[in-house]
Amino acid sequence: ASNTAGSGTGCSDVTVTNSGSVLGGTGTVAGQVFINTNCALLAGDGAAPNGTLTVGNNMLLNGGPEGAAIRLVLGASTHSTLNRGGGNWNFSQTQRFTIISVGAKPGLYKAVITGLASNPGTGLWRITNAGYAGTFSFDGLGSIDLNLTAVAPPLAIASVSELSNSHFVLSGRGVP
Repeated sequence: ASNTAGSGTGCSDVTVTNSGSVLGGTGTVAGQVFINTNCALLAGDGAAPNGTLTVGNNMLLNGGPEGAAIRLVLGASTHSTLNRGGGNWNFSQTQRFTIISVGAKPGLYKAVITGLASNPGTGLWRITNAGYAGTFSFDGLGSIDLNLTAVAPPLAIASVSELSNSHFVLSGRGVP
């Protein structure tokens, strides 16, 4: 849902069910939010490391090995934010995160999730991107911090070879 003012979803509940689907952006979702397995919640617009998505009601992120993921946009020193505006929020015990890097560097990213009423238990939360590592912690003031300890190197293309009919082979290092 996209609009220039207010809630693009109105006051209705939002359920994300199709595998690979993402609910995200900046602004506020007023209704309850349910993110199913193999779907994601994106804090921000996916391009800039400074947007905030607020969920003003109950939120449920379905768990399990391929449970719902939270996507965060990280810059060199800034990040997108997921904000609890109200309601009860239920994270998976093994909450999955995907990092969208726009210059992410190892270090402490404070308050990537804000407005929490209590500690959700972050000990088993994990980053699923190849090459990224970090730990999440509750700061005691309602926010989750991310200490990013490893960042995937950017893709560096060493050579390009044409196989046939516009099919190419890229060789190099890093994560695309």
